[in-house]
Amino acid sequence: MLNIDALNQLEMSKVGPVQSTVRETSYDDKNNEYMVTMPAPAFDMDAAMRSYVESLPGQDGCPRSIDALLCGANGNYYLLEFKNGSVKKDEVLNKLYATLLMLQDVCSLSLDDARSDFVFVLVYDKAKLGGQGNGTGSSDRRVNDARYFGRIRHNVARHAKTDTRSVPKRIRGMGNSIKNIFVKDYICCDRSDFEDVLSEALVSR
Repeated sequence: MLNIDALNQLEMSKVGPVQSTVRETSYDDKNNEYMVTMPAPAFDMDAAMRSYVESLPGQDGCPRSIDALLCGANGNYYLLEFKNGSVKKDEVLNKLYATLLMLQDVCSLSLDDARSDFVFVLVYDKAKLGGQGNGTGSSDRRVNDARYFGRIRHNVARHAKTDTRSVPKRIRGMGNSIKNIFVKDYICCDRSDFEDVLSEALVSR
């Protein structure tokens, strides 16, 4: 079972608070805008990852993480990634892997728990996806991130498919790589649909 209180116990003196809101974690500094307005409490996973890496001896780099963790009233945990521009599949998946590995170490998350209770939500801006290439990010970043994923990758023993026909073709195959392997479900939505898609997360069973 996920020990969510452990996130609050990370030393935050250098990087700021872990507790935030969905709106704050959706902020895009390049475009100086918030992608969504939902005020629900959420964990800032970028801050959590920086704090986690600082607590490890001999670390000289930090993998990128998913933007936020929302604890749903319906019993699910929602990992939120906001992309206000191009979406690069390998980059997004690497961030998910790094986040799950950090939660495994800090919060005693098992892959069985992730497959049972975690939903990955990719939020994009449909108007800004046009014309993007198929790149996967810089090689230096991939090398830096890859050091942190090995234990999760070696635990994968199953394969699954998900129907993503309603999302842009460039990110259509991403669900095949994660649903029922790393997480319970995979959702893609335009920023304008986010609150409707996540409404069930805020309603108790």
